[in-house]
Amino acid sequence: MSQKILLSLMLSMVLLITLTMVIMSIQAVERDQPLIIVNVKVVRKPEGISATTPKRMIMLTEEVVEKVITELKSKFGESFFKEHFVLKDIIEKSSIPDVMFINFEYTSNGYKVNMSVAVNTWWRSERAYQIIHEFSNIIHSPQEIRVTREKAENIAAEEKLPQPYTSRLEVRDGRIVWVMTSQNFEKYPIGD
Repeated sequence: MSQKILLSLMLSMVLLITLTMVIMSIQAVERDQPLIIVNVKVVRKPEGISATTPKRMIMLTEEVVEKVITELKSKFGESFFKEHFVLKDIIEKSSIPDVMFINFEYTSNGYKVNMSVAVNTWWRSERAYQIIHEFSNIIHSPQEIRVTREKAENIAAEEKLPQPYTSRLEVRDGRIVWVMTSQNFEKYPIGD
């Protein structure tokens, strides 16, 4: 008889504890306080721990490249982008952590220029996976190369730059420019 009473008492205690836990969890939910249920124990959410998934997740390289291409198409127009830009490579430099460089070859009127877009890859940053304009070397608006190499050399001669010249196309301040350099080293001696 005493065993039956003891067993009945234990069952009543378990039911009372379970009912108390259910009531506590209902009250906590009503107060909008997230609960974590662990092994039938109700534990209040510790301060500073998020009950939701992070806002930003780590993106795959392909996703980052696709995001940049989508942004460039939006900025320049899809037909302009397809006509002028070709993806060359993707570089992550150990000297600049958490930055990915997506390199393109830009072609216009038979001339080619290398351009790069720097992207913040630190996924916890507020600017995660956004273009870093300070490190990027790309045009700011649609442009065509209309000045030929010969015309650039004529302008250099008019400005009295000593011949012979070395010339190359570069992107500076968001614009494509011809860089003309004199190879006249007699005027600029090197060494002793």
